Amino acid sequence: MQPNLTPAPRERPSHVRWLILAVLALIMVVTAFGRLNLGIAAKYLQDEFQFTTQTMGWILGAFAFGYALFQIPWGWAGDRFGPRLMLTLAILGWSTFTMLMAIVPLLTRSRWWSLIWAFGVIRFLTGAGEAASYPNANKIVANWTTQSERGIGSSLLLAGVGGGGALSPILFAATMQRWGWRSSFLLTGALAATVALLWFVFATNRPEENARVNAAELAILGSASRSLDRHSFRVSATPWRKIFSSRSVWGINLSVIFATATLRIFTSRGSSFI
Repeated sequence: MQPNLTPAPRERPSHVRWLILAVLALIMVVTAFGRLNLGIAAKYLQDEFQFTTQTMGWILGAFAFGYALFQIPWGWAGDRFGPRLMLTLAILGWSTFTMLMAIVPLLTRSRWWSLIWAFGVIRFLTGAGEAASYPNANKIVANWTTQSERGIGSSLLLAGVGGGGALSPILFAATMQRWGWRSSFLLTGALAATVALLWFVFATNRPEENARVNAAELAILGSASRSLDRHSFRVSATPWRKIFSSRSVWGINLSVIFATATLRIFTSRGSSFI
């Protein structure tokens, strides 16, 4: 009897990494909702509570302060405790603060100055929570893609932000006309919380920790030889001298500063006075 020389069929790789990236893009969509909803609803708040333009500017700007201050702490926390958990906690946190924007006026409306402070603090904490998005999402992209796919992964994050920015005026204009400006914050918070739970249930920090990923996909990602017995994350000293002496780092920083300034003027703040 002749032996069977037909080679065993190769296992087809799973495509879990693309689903992970799709959920990350969805996270960036709701993150854009949380960033832009006040810019769209600001005129209604200003008219209802008789805020000056300067006051409204401080409330809008509070988000940026929180966002800037907590980028590095959230990145460190992602390295230490894992980006899956940090993204989940951050989204649940800022979605809660977003919904508070609709509730706080009912509690503090008798004192205009306390309402201003309440709005400002809530937006600061919303920005602090959203600061976790990019550092931890980029960590996931690095863990879940090959070197040749990382450009696509990063582009999907930006596409999520852009898509959220394009959908925000359409979605919130419709809901505010029907149910008032508070609906934009309640809807944003509910969508973000739903996405956070989806992310926590489906995602893992690394491919080899995900039961849906087969050996063929692990081989593509170069993850098959990693051990699950050791902790996935190690935090070492940050090479600040090397970072700040790099001309590339300074070039990137300057380009982001100038690009972001224009973006903020014509989205977060500019839309509030249209």
